[in-house]
Amino acid sequence: MGLLFCSVMGGGISNQFLAVWHAISNDRAQRGMLEAAAREPLRLGQDLWDIISNEVHWINVEATKIEDIRNDALHSPLWGYQRGEKETIIIPVAGLGHRRAKKLQEAKRGLLAEFRYCRDAALILTDYVKDIEEFLGARGPRTWPERPSLPNRGKTNRC
Repeated sequence: MGLLFCSVMGGGISNQFLAVWHAISNDRAQRGMLEAAAREPLRLGQDLWDIISNEVHWINVEATKIEDIRNDALHSPLWGYQRGEKETIIIPVAGLGHRRAKKLQEAKRGLLAEFRYCRDAALILTDYVKDIEEFLGARGPRTWPERPSLPNRGKTNRC
């Protein structure tokens, strides 16, 4: 996203743009900064800039969803117990009122499934951001990259 930020800011020598990007240590704040920059038309026609702005907003919304899912899985108190000789069950401790643990328990997908989803969805968004950044830097004919579909999270009976 840092390189896309540089492109949205006008491209060229990116040292200063990247210095500003990396001065912000919070990913959500960086995404907000990218979205704010993408709302202001630069060198491209208004129609294309509207597409860029809309896609950056979509990426930001999806990345925030992934961040929340990851935070639920990472920051929930957990409890483990042995089921039989070979199976250990890890469940969120939702009974104490922890909101993230409660969301994780209600999702019923399992801790590892949540982490896998976050990894897979983040990789898809990363590729899409890279495709947009390459589109903005391309010379000659170019085609806007197709918005990807994120993985289906599905429901399971495991916690």
